[in-house]
Amino acid sequence: MFKDEINHLSDFFGKDIYQVELNDASGEFSSKIGKVFEDEPLYETWSTTFYHWYLFDRAIEGLAVSPVYLYGRLFEDQLDENQKHMHKAFMNSCLSLFQIESLGSVVVAKDLIKDTRVSISHYETPSFLQKGHLVILRVFSNGQTWEKMEEEWYLPDNATSAISKQVHMTKNKKNFVFELIRRKLFAEKFSHVAMEEIFNWSPGSELEKKFRLSESL
Repeated sequence: MFKDEINHLSDFFGKDIYQVELNDASGEFSSKIGKVFEDEPLYETWSTTFYHWYLFDRAIEGLAVSPVYLYGRLFEDQLDENQKHMHKAFMNSCLSLFQIESLGSVVVAKDLIKDTRVSISHYETPSFLQKGHLVILRVFSNGQTWEKMEEEWYLPDNATSAISKQVHMTKNKKNFVFELIRRKLFAEKFSHVAMEEIFNWSPGSELEKKFRLSESL
């Protein structure tokens, strides 16, 4: 049901007076992780990640509130309790880096950004996913357990050690999540480059400056 509500929000904030806002947001997002085109394999994941960030995380220019918050204020009298509950969950959702701790009907994962654990229900995991693997997900609480949204960024298992070490050394951890997606996209486009070079934070790395995000983003 929450997918229908997200689609409705996407339609509302994707046209008319919000078209300029959407275009500006798309430019900002592309500057964070890079641009992906419709004919590329990860386009759907990129697009979903963008729209969720635009609707739930990014403040509308001049208003300092997210689109989902604004919608709730504009149409407060027209929303039923279920919609209000979903909107609250959307506002409290987060895109973060998780390490899988156990697999099953409920997936237990550690949030390496917040240093907390979550139990995620209704997570249809791919066959290659194993304990210890890293994945970037957007999750939200349904009151008892956690749910995930559609975006799934699976990071290479041979980069786990380097990523786990770097996350503890990074000050701007929110930017670090976007930086990892940026590196993941680079790895997809340039498969001839070794993962050890792409997921490498050594000061002398030739690719380091390419991936480092400004602290202001």
